[in-house]
Amino acid sequence: MSVEHFRFAVIADLSCRNSYDLLTLCSTNSYFNGSYRWLMFAQHDLDVTVDFMETQNLNIDSSVTIAVTSEKSKIDIFEMYGTVHKRGGRINAMKVAVYSQGIINWECSTKLYSVRSDLKRLRLVSVVATLGTTLNVTLEEHLRSLKPARSYAFDRFTYQIVQLLRQRLNFKVDFLRTRDYALEAIGTNSTSGIIGQLQQNLVDFSIIPMAITAERIGSFDQTVGILDVRIMTVFRHPKDSGVRHIFLKPFENLVWVGIGVIVLVSIFVLAMAFGTKRRCSLDLLQCATAVAGMICQQGSIDKTAFGLSRIATIAVVVFSILIYQFYSCYFIGYFLVLPPKTIRTLEQLITTNIKVSVEDLSYNRDFFKKTKIAIARELYDKKISTNEFGFTNVSMGIAMVKQGGHAFHCDTTYGYRLALETFTEQEICDLQEVYLYPVRSIHINLPKGSPLKEPFRVTLRRLKEIGLMEYYTKKLTTKRPACLKNNSGFLQIYLAEVVD
Repeated sequence: MSVEHFRFAVIADLSCRNSYDLLTLCSTNSYFNGSYRWLMFAQHDLDVTVDFMETQNLNIDSSVTIAVTSEKSKIDIFEMYGTVHKRGGRINAMKVAVYSQGIINWECSTKLYSVRSDLKRLRLVSVVATLGTTLNVTLEEHLRSLKPARSYAFDRFTYQIVQLLRQRLNFKVDFLRTRDYALEAIGTNSTSGIIGQLQQNLVDFSIIPMAITAERIGSFDQTVGILDVRIMTVFRHPKDSGVRHIFLKPFENLVWVGIGVIVLVSIFVLAMAFGTKRRCSLDLLQCATAVAGMICQQGSIDKTAFGLSRIATIAVVVFSILIYQFYSCYFIGYFLVLPPKTIRTLEQLITTNIKVSVEDLSYNRDFFKKTKIAIARELYDKKISTNEFGFTNVSMGIAMVKQGGHAFHCDTTYGYRLALETFTEQEICDLQEVYLYPVRSIHINLPKGSPLKEPFRVTLRRLKEIGLMEYYTKKLTTKRPACLKNNSGFLQIYLAEVVD
């Protein structure tokens, strides 16, 4: 009965005296799932066959066809399936065709979703955990709330989606509350947390959605991405990135070196000119003072009555005018136009003096504990582990971002709600974000091999098509606040920047 890259078909004769043992074995091993196609021949009437199959592990995804010989030498063909056997689901037998004289007459549709989208008010069990949230109300009241999210809210979002699933597939839900994800339980026999409940097939699905990762694929099944989450590192971009002093910014380092070389050459040439005319030793200090005055566009009491000194002086003056022009234009532009945001990657963020904190949720701690990404390890070692507030809640993290000089790694789909409510317009315009990993989709998760996988998938895709998921996305998540200012602004140079 092993299945690899193809579906498996099984033909069985129920008149065989050992057929009950066969079906019991297949039921115990869950062989009546969607990976197998069953064709069974029965010599007795349908009622006897239904009673025979009633105790078997047939679910909503079962593909079992029963061929029953009728009195008129015709063969009636039935599809037989259940709902969810372990939750007390009943067997359904639907006549789909009649075989007579070599011809099959189909009587109804055999499309699985349209026929089997009714779970007949079956009561399913879901696991839920209120991560990072202190409840002042009952769990049901918390899950039903549509208030804008200011902390972890994916449980509330998934609850609204499950209510739509419940109405479409006609089932009820009981909630089993657990403490956390228990990510350490992956690949073990533990029943701890959301992971343990899913792995041990103790619940039917999870209200807490999760993204797909390599280690999770073998532990439970995913359905359809219901929401894209943006877990970013957010901070107010400093006016001065801290890499260069403000008065050195107009030119690159190589240009400053070139200016210095030209100034030294000018001093030497001018000293040579005065020394040749006066037939005396070089007065380097006097020449250096004169060149410095010309560079700063100041007057000089020295007379340049001979040709070489005049040429040198004119060259230095013209050079100083060019330098001054470009240097002053930079600062005029600096005051009129907001400087570009130069910190765009984690590598650049690590080189600054900005502190970094992380939202205190178990999956963040687990990620930094297990990650093999070099930049993530460096970020943790240099910025997070050495920070008093390395792991903190969303409200504290966003408040530190508002103060400046602090970055906060969190899910921005609800973190930006606090920023929108507490930040000034200028502080919103200062916001910059860098990502450790790209935008990811989160899924409603089910136990491995769950019969509800396909009905959930199809229904969720329909909910996406008609816009209901987008409706709740706008209700419970917040996009990045828009900067309403144009590219101009008033920037100051503080005393601390000129004291050096």
